[in-house]
Amino acid sequence: MWLLVGIRRSEVRLLKNVITFDIEDADIIGDAFDAMNWLKLLSAYGSHSFDAILTDGGLFGVERNDEIIRIKQKLLKEDGYVYNYSSVIGKKVPDPMGRGYTFYRIPKHKYTIENHEKAWETYKDGNKWQQLKYKVKLII
Repeated sequence: MWLLVGIRRSEVRLLKNVITFDIEDADIIGDAFDAMNWLKLLSAYGSHSFDAILTDGGLFGVERNDEIIRIKQKLLKEDGYVYNYSSVIGKKVPDPMGRGYTFYRIPKHKYTIENHEKAWETYKDGNKWQQLKYKVKLII
């Protein structure tokens, strides 16, 4: 089963056996940047319940929340993956929902705060979006 974050039920294409989590029109309604919503998700579905967690790109009012990273780790199966629209770690892959975007596929064991920190220490890119991500050390 996949957890689709920031994706509404009406947007789901190609993937089957999914749970959507967004502010409206989703299986789980709530703010994906609020750790309490993630704790509720963990309580409802339990540890090791998702093969993948895909987070879409529309990020507003984002700030890093290490607790959410740890909860995602608990939700994922041992061989699970995180798919992020933006990342400093992971392998670039086509959008699993077939919309023509590029995502970053990150194995669970590499999706850690420490691995992100190491990557941010050596990260350099001049455009404004990349500079902003570096400033907040964005992890989604």
